[in-house]
Amino acid sequence: GRRMGTGGSSGVDYLDMTLKYRIFTDLWAVRTMLVKRESLNDPLNSDFYSYSAEN
Repeated sequence: GRRMGTGGSSGVDYLDMTLKYRIFTDLWAVRTMLVKRESLNDPLNSDFYSYSAEN
């Protein structure tokens, strides 16, 4: 909540203040860019990107 953080910060108030800073502005800007499927190459090892679970 609004209590002092463990590092002496003002907790939520400090986090609220940091919202106005963008360190990697380019990454922030491209986070919503979409690439058309036909422009993408197929992954080299598609099994690497799949999910697996052991029972």
